[in-house]
Amino acid sequence: MTTDIWSWVHDTHRQLAESGQHRLADALAEIAGHAVEGRNEQLDAMYPEALASARALGLPWVEVFLRHWRLQNLLNKRHQGEAAMSEAVSLLEFAHREETASCPQSVCAVQDFTICHANIDGPGYVPERLAVLEETLERVEPARACFDCLSREYADTLEDDGRPADALAHLDRAQTRIRAAGEQVSLSFAHSRVSALHRLGRHQEALEAYDTAEHAYVAAGHRLDDDDRRKLAVGRALQFAALGRTAEALDLLPDAEQADRYADIRHRWTSAVELLATAGEFPNDAALGARLAGWAGELDAAGSHRPCLNLVLTAGRLALARGAREVALTLARTGERKLGQLRRTDGVTEQVAALRAAAEALPRPELPVPAGELPQWLADHRPDPETGADLLAAALAQSTGPETVLVLNLAGALGTLGHTRAVTELLWAHLDVDPDSDYLTGMLGQLLIDAEDGDGVDRLADRLSAAPPTRTGCAPAGPPPRAAGPRSPNSARPSWCTSPAPSTPAASPPAPPPTAATTPRPSGSTRNSWSTPSTPPRPARTRSTAPSRTPTCGT
Repeated sequence: MTTDIWSWVHDTHRQLAESGQHRLADALAEIAGHAVEGRNEQLDAMYPEALASARALGLPWVEVFLRHWRLQNLLNKRHQGEAAMSEAVSLLEFAHREETASCPQSVCAVQDFTICHANIDGPGYVPERLAVLEETLERVEPARACFDCLSREYADTLEDDGRPADALAHLDRAQTRIRAAGEQVSLSFAHSRVSALHRLGRHQEALEAYDTAEHAYVAAGHRLDDDDRRKLAVGRALQFAALGRTAEALDLLPDAEQADRYADIRHRWTSAVELLATAGEFPNDAALGARLAGWAGELDAAGSHRPCLNLVLTAGRLALARGAREVALTLARTGERKLGQLRRTDGVTEQVAALRAAAEALPRPELPVPAGELPQWLADHRPDPETGADLLAAALAQSTGPETVLVLNLAGALGTLGHTRAVTELLWAHLDVDPDSDYLTGMLGQLLIDAEDGDGVDRLADRLSAAPPTRTGCAPAGPPPRAAGPRSPNSARPSWCTSPAPSTPAASPPAPPPTAATTPRPSGSTRNSWSTPSTPPRPARTRSTAPSRTPTCGT
């Protein structure tokens, strides 16, 4: 049996079509293209039926193929970590059974396994990743596409260990062996090479490596697709930004909406934007902060702890630069939580501590009115959400009572700014202080439901069922604030919390009219709903065609 995976796909597709299994045949031909080109909706729609058909027909090789490409999508396009671990472990075991060990795609389950660990904590799992990759590379011929994929993964692991020079040397050796076998390296090979060169500070060489790789790819008869062009553009933008050639970087940098939709370009996009913002060539505003916080929240929820922490640190540095004290402190707290989920914390512990210290050193703003009158002042003056959050935090620091109205306004501001988890933690903590507030429990409950946090909903329900029936739905005890009482726990955000001008043009919902301060809940998606849509525009679902090029794992 051939070890060429695409020859096997072609033969199996023909056999399935001839036997009347047209839908499974189509899935076999299309799933890899959906996976690598980020067509997540199409992949999610076809995968369950295709997997069930493969199992019903007793086709374990087809099952390995389908599961591998879905994992490639989950790991590389959606950056899942712990969320994908059970499937990565299960596929690794399944792919090495007697009936599947000879499948050309089986070896790729090793790459899925190592990428998943890299997403969780790349540096923390370096020894395990190197060991399994070394063992696998010894039994894979350099002429196989899998050798290219696994070699890149090995280089990425060396980089995670702080050894970019070793990573570059490994890539050179692998490329020599691939060419000696009569094959050419993939276009993705260039991204691994550039990553190592970037860490070594050799940015001009990185640009030249991109040019060489693209020329060779096109000369071999391949055509760049949208995914290729997007990755090359953001990769080059980062190198130009690192060289201080900001005009060229801005010309190539994909717009923020593309980064919203394609998670696999976000790390390079964010690195480029930080350099451009530091140079004063990209707006470092609340909209950018909310976008980065939303992305970090997605990584957090997916169990991708190391990428989440890296993004939090970048967002924190930018927040410090624009003087956003409460946002920077919120990011520092998120970073401290993520440290507890890593196996290896050397280097990053100091960065998180520095972020907190710098945030605490930022001055608190002077309150324009007494703390109890602040919600109404915010409704009248409508500052940007970061300014509002700083004022509310300062007011709470001066208060001696429960101040539920202030807490709920702060929760709404932080939710608008993308900090979902922080809002949930704030509300849980204040529930101990003011357990009888219907608006507080309503806001928390809706937030938990929107986040599909079943455990949190059960916890809140147990708490409410155990409480005595004294709830009145009134505002917090004590003299009422000047602001009007809460509208309902389902309000989207404080009425003063309007959308700041986004860092790149983006559709924004209209701001609500100025009204008295309210005590709403944050948007359920908690992505920067005031600056960009909560989810990027989705293409109409159409029947897709097979990929225009041979898909490459780990891209």
